[in-house]
Amino acid sequence: IILGAKGDIRQAKDAFAKALQLDPKFSSAALNLARLDVQEGRLDRARERLDAVLLHNENDVSAMLALARLADAENDREQALEWLEKVRAADPTAMGPRLVLIRYYSRVGKLDRAREIAREAETIDSRNPQTLLALGRIELGSKEFSAAVKTFGKAVELSPDARAYYFLGMAQFRTNDADAAEASLKQALKLQPGHLQAASLLVLLDVKAGRI
Repeated sequence: IILGAKGDIRQAKDAFAKALQLDPKFSSAALNLARLDVQEGRLDRARERLDAVLLHNENDVSAMLALARLADAENDREQALEWLEKVRAADPTAMGPRLVLIRYYSRVGKLDRAREIAREAETIDSRNPQTLLALGRIELGSKEFSAAVKTFGKAVELSPDARAYYFLGMAQFRTNDADAAEASLKQALKLQPGHLQAASLLVLLDVKAGRI
């Protein structure tokens, strides 16, 4: 690993290959060899190594995640999603793959699917701000504005950053709570003065209130 970090790829690969010869089931060595293959542009060889890891352990989450990244690098979105779903099934506590799946299904309009996984992620870790932001955005997309206000409110409590305040302000705007929306959006701008979306929504509030 140290050799690979220093850029001595050939030496690193030799070391990992020797380790794999001593123990063909040494998945860390195979995974590192696959990572170095990717650095060299040898994607097919990397896939072979990862497939071999899964032959020894079909539930190796690290290998599945690596195959998902590999498929994504080759613009094979369906294959990447398939691997992420397999990780989700194999590891009931893996948050990363679930968050990726939530973002993807939300983006393509499969909000029920996204909501299902978001609720699952919330059960795993109810205090994860990323999960709450993802769930709140699904609720916004589904026009469940009051629910979104509650969800983004929780996100703000856990991680009071500009992004959370902006989405809270957006949800409050959608529920016609102009005063609360203004306060949230101003807080977003205070935390991130260049937040254009928050600034734009504040202008819209001013227009609706007849101040402009």
